[in-house]
Amino acid sequence: MKNLKSIMLGLALLVVCGAAKALSNTIPGKLTKTDVLNIYMNAAAHGKIDGLEKVLADDVQYNIARGEKTITADKRQMLAAFKAEENIEQACKCNTTTLQDDDERLVVKVEMKYEGYTRTNVVTIVNKGYGWEITKVNTSVV
Repeated sequence: MKNLKSIMLGLALLVVCGAAKALSNTIPGKLTKTDVLNIYMNAAAHGKIDGLEKVLADDVQYNIARGEKTITADKRQMLAAFKAEENIEQACKCNTTTLQDDDERLVVKVEMKYEGYTRTNVVTIVNKGYGWEITKVNTSVV
């Protein structure tokens, strides 16, 4: 009888923890990975930077490959670059391809096709437990 009580208590605890985790994903104001990607896309393609600072992790790494050279920027520098292009609509067609999508990470390739060249951004969005944030953007131009 004692073993049965222990097993039932363990199962009840498992159900409660599972329900609490499920509810934590639906907290109002908590951004989903799709929300974070949309905020980034609005900033990159349309110059709408509202909410961008909120979705960038404090330790975000922004890498820009230019030929043989790679330039690395931090969150402050990244926000300054987007601020300089605020409200500027990019004359490009955007395509997205999901490279990885699971409960912990979303990796998306964003191709911005301009006349004569293509800018490719590989955006990594990570579930930090308290919400989704962009942790890395790798950019190349061909």
